Parts: sequence; C-alpha cells; structure tokens
Amino acid sequence: MAKHPHGAHTNDGKPYSATYLRTLNNQLTAILNHAERYYGLSSNPAMRTVKMGGKEARTMNFWTKDEYLRFSDATVDAPRTFVIFEVLYWTGIREGELLALTPDSFDWKKSTIAGLATVCWTVS
Repeated sequence: MAKHPHGAHTNDGKPYSATYLRTLNNQLTAILNHAERYYGLSSNPAMRTVKMGGKEARTMNFWTKDEYLRFSDATVDAPRTFVIFEVLYWTGIREGELLALTPDSFDWKKSTIAGLATVCWTVS
C-alpha cells in the first residue's frame, strides 16, 4: 500500500483526499484559535505549521432533472432498481444511508424518512 504524504488513511486503507485534509486542518486551526482567544492557550501551534491538503476540490458531475427523468424512465421495468434510484435522487441520501433503511425508517403519514444511519463494512 502506498503511503499518503501525511500518513492519514481511511479504515479501508485509502488515503484521505487533499481537500478533506485541508478541511480538517482548517477546523483544528479554528478550534485552537478559539482556545487561544478565550481559554488562555499561549499560542496556536497550528499557525506555525504548513497547511495540509489542497484548496481545490475535485469536480463533481450531477445529472440535470431531465437527465435523471430519462434514466428513471429506462428503469421503470425494474421495480427494485427504480425505487432505489428514486430514493437516492429525490432525497439526496448517500448509498450507506440507503442500505441502512428499514421499514421503520419510513413515516408514511408524514411522508418522511427518519432515523438515518449509515452502513459500513470493515474489510480485514
């Protein structure tokens, strides 16, 4: 397995993205700034380090509504696939959240999905 320059990896051994590392670095700096300002931290150690990660996030492509509707029409004869993609597209939940849904997750009277959880696997 190739080493990440900062040694940070997800549970499955993949390196975190540069923009994720940058976000973590910014959050830590903000917490330490707060501690310096309000709780007497002598100096923020994050200010003396080089920022991690990258500024530029990778581009994400999304379907337009028309593109999705064309796809949806093509899956209407496969009910399971149709319902899965309808829930993903119209609610915006992630794959792991979808996989964690149970019949109790749905409130049909309120037309809501509640108690979202995430499914994840550990590979050893």
